[in-house]
Amino acid sequence: MIPIEEVTSKSIEALKAGPRADGIRHQIEKLAEIQTLIVDTVEIYNALKYSWKWFDESITVAKQNFTKVYAQASTLVYAEQPVLQLHDSDNWDKNVKMINEYFAGALYGSHGILMLKAAVITESLRKEAAVAAEIKAAARAAQSRFENLVAELERRAVENVAADYAETFSREAEKESSSLSDGKLFGRAERWLTLGVVSVVALVIAILVPSIRNVALAVDYSSIAASVSGWFLRLVLLGTVLFLIRFSFRQYTISRHLYTLNNHRANALNSYRLFMDSISPDDGQTRNALLLEVAKSIYDCGPTGYLDSKSTDVATPSIVELTRYTHTPQ
Repeated sequence: MIPIEEVTSKSIEALKAGPRADGIRHQIEKLAEIQTLIVDTVEIYNALKYSWKWFDESITVAKQNFTKVYAQASTLVYAEQPVLQLHDSDNWDKNVKMINEYFAGALYGSHGILMLKAAVITESLRKEAAVAAEIKAAARAAQSRFENLVAELERRAVENVAADYAETFSREAEKESSSLSDGKLFGRAERWLTLGVVSVVALVIAILVPSIRNVALAVDYSSIAASVSGWFLRLVLLGTVLFLIRFSFRQYTISRHLYTLNNHRANALNSYRLFMDSISPDDGQTRNALLLEVAKSIYDCGPTGYLDSKSTDVATPSIVELTRYTHTPQ
């Protein structure tokens, strides 16, 4: 750190207030300019926290010269009027000339303050540019980390959403059909199958076992009205049982169909993350194709073997087409 008090302590205003200041008014203004240049240059240098031997020597000479010339100017402006007589006018001119010569050397000489200030300003700008470059590099690195973080969060969000929906479809599949191996007694399909089988067995027993047939399906032939009424009751019971059998097996096939579809959807979503991780993030076309296939497996009601093609021939929802534009290639 270079001290500057010896320069700042010199009051230019005190020179201007001298009784003979008007004679060197221009020189006093120049002296003020040089004082400001020295102070600014030293402050910039001290802020850099450097140690340049050549600069320390040059600025020391500049401060000494300024102090010397300030003393000369102070002597001139505060000299008593009676003393400046006879040959004293020549002395005045010599001092003014020395002061003028100082200005040229102080500003542009080998220890010129302009050269010193230009040096420290250039170094300060270079240092600031280096700091700015570091900040810019740090900002780019932070931006890169942020973009990677966003990409990772998006990937995990997709994985979590896919896992959540896979679990949802798995639960729906278990509702439609399950077995003791799944830790549950019966699903909807097994209950409908049980009802259908029980209805078939009951119908066969009612037809083949005479004792039950004679009680449940007995017909009174004593009169025409009783005979018609008996046969009508037989047809109603038979129709009800047949309808119950058909309805039960139909519901069984529907439940098994839904079970197969939901299982397929859950499997597609569970495998989505595996396939997505194997594709380059820059390969938008392949990612789009994968997403389209996953969407089809979820929203398309394809054949499962439990229902005929006419029952499952449903138009593809428009949401499948929307996925074509989700991962467009960059």
